[in-house]
Amino acid sequence: MRLLHIAFSWVLIMIGVIHIIFGFSTFSGFSISLLWFLGSGLAMIFISLINFLFRINPHNTLAFRLCETGNLLMLIFIIAINIVNLMLPGVLGLISVSVLCLATHKTYTGKNTPA
Repeated sequence: MRLLHIAFSWVLIMIGVIHIIFGFSTFSGFSISLLWFLGSGLAMIFISLINFLFRINPHNTLAFRLCETGNLLMLIFIIAINIVNLMLPGVLGLISVSVLCLATHKTYTGKNTPA
């Protein structure tokens, strides 16, 4: 589970970076729409960084609660995005965050497999 947690944290960072890069090519000029698009990419990167911090001390209750809360909020957001507009990047994000939620929970409760 440790390897999955780390791998999907990196996947979510890559999705966030790609999201930011495509934001500049998708929107013409500097606009509020561009800023919201960039903010979503940054949110994915921040959630991944919180997951990396959780990996440092995986049995700390506060770290677990912050990480799992962030993961669940991101999961709700990505589900909403997929309901409004189903696209491959949204599905990849949904899979990544779902795995992060599961891996975080299993790591904290000690039911993780050694990897």
